[in-house]
Amino acid sequence: TGLEARLGGGSLMSVFKTVDNSGKEYAVKILNPNSGHHTETTHKLMTEVFSMLAKEDERFVPSLALLQDIRDWIDGDINFEGFMNEDEKFRKKHQGFGVKQNRYKVKIPHLYPPANKYFQLEEFIDGDNLTEWEKLESNGHDTKQITQLLVHSFFEQIKDGRVHSDIHPGNVRVTSKNEVALLDRNFYVSLTLGDKLFLRSLTSSMKNPAKAVDSCINYLKKQGVAIDTQTQNEVREEVSSLDKDADIVQKLLSLAVSLRKQDIQFPLKITLLIKNFYYLDKMAKRAGYTGIADAHSS
Repeated sequence: TGLEARLGGGSLMSVFKTVDNSGKEYAVKILNPNSGHHTETTHKLMTEVFSMLAKEDERFVPSLALLQDIRDWIDGDINFEGFMNEDEKFRKKHQGFGVKQNRYKVKIPHLYPPANKYFQLEEFIDGDNLTEWEKLESNGHDTKQITQLLVHSFFEQIKDGRVHSDIHPGNVRVTSKNEVALLDRNFYVSLTLGDKLFLRSLTSSMKNPAKAVDSCINYLKKQGVAIDTQTQNEVREEVSSLDKDADIVQKLLSLAVSLRKQDIQFPLKITLLIKNFYYLDKMAKRAGYTGIADAHSS
């Protein structure tokens, strides 16, 4: 019957509510026809700015690699081709996922045909985003249980090898039926067995900075990244000064920055997972856990 209320979006795409002739509600995500141009222009401008800053201050050097990561992520995020098949696999695996003694279940909104690169038609989810934390609590929702479910779901996705690339409060909606819907699933991180083994090794070795660095270097070498002995020693020296009292997520972020200073970067998929670790850790602490590890062990 046409587009109704605008639900969200930005310079790359917009999301609207629409209703068919039977009264069924949908969310339709429409790609901005100029999204590619906007991405290219913005990336070029930001690269020029940070290149100038990096010449004056080496602390800006890691930003250049980060800009390329963001560019690659956006390119994947706005490319809808082939997404329906990937999303259906994800939905079959994670729809209804739950945790013992937790009243909430994961909801993966159904994606409808036709498959195309210009828009997506998805089941409309009526509820409140996790950004409205206080409103959810005032309506009787348990944000601690919701966070626990999200953390367990994230680790289950890693185990499965197909991970939502952008888990943060704005992409989580809670319904009156205690469903926790994962929104904005435009791009999935695909993990190989080697990726999963590396993540397990890395997270288990974060109490030992030298061991964590060795884990990263071994993984990156297997990805074809050449790292000489001098660079390895410089990274080890910097990482050895990491705050021993810092939690695992803070150490992961510091380790990634230390590598970037040496012009070494993780593959985009690992960078996106570290970003998800960061947001889930923040949510866990807000919910009353000591961090993501505490939420996962509960």
